[in-house]
Amino acid sequence: MDSIEQLRKVLSKLPIGNIKSKTKEYPSIYSLLVECWDLLDIDGDLATHKLTRIENLTHAGADILTFEIERHGPTVLGSVYGLIHQWTVDLANRKAICDPYKKRLLYEKSKSLNVEPLAQNVFNDIISGKKHPLCQCE
Repeated sequence: MDSIEQLRKVLSKLPIGNIKSKTKEYPSIYSLLVECWDLLDIDGDLATHKLTRIENLTHAGADILTFEIERHGPTVLGSVYGLIHQWTVDLANRKAICDPYKKRLLYEKSKSLNVEPLAQNVFNDIISGKKHPLCQCE
């Protein structure tokens, strides 16, 4: 019996719903999910070692597990948001599918800069013929 079948067997004994990390079944479900991850046909990009960050693990029905995982790719490019990917694992069909994501605010946003008064100041100086320190045109 491979890890997918073992996970199906464990899930068959559980009620449908969220699987809290403090429950006695969680460690075995998590371990089996990690073991079987590379056996699944994965529609999306999620390396096995990133499963350590799963949230909201849920038994969603016959042979279906769902979970969310926060991805930090946008933060590398300066975003204050992380992406939350929703995964559905269909053990019967040996597939894992990444559904559309939502955003989560990770850091406080900086206040927006209102550039209108600054631009108006430069514009007024140009129109009136004054030299403005930000303008280097003659």
